[in-house]
Amino acid sequence: MINTLAYVVITLTAPLLYAGEELVTTEPVECAAAIDLYLATLAANGFKADAKCIYTSAPVTSPQPQLRPN
Repeated sequence: MINTLAYVVITLTAPLLYAGEELVTTEPVECAAAIDLYLATLAANGFKADAKCIYTSAPVTSPQPQLRPN
């Protein structure tokens, strides 16, 4: 199976002041690695969060762009 890229959606759950706030990556990333990094960083700063991925059809390793013939 080819790994695909995804937009990661982080939903803050604590502290209550920020509960329900959503953060979404601006570019597709590798889902599992990004979620691990984001949740660990948030936890180290006192936040709790849930995460999900919205997958794209872009493969992780895309071929180099090719010039179009004239």
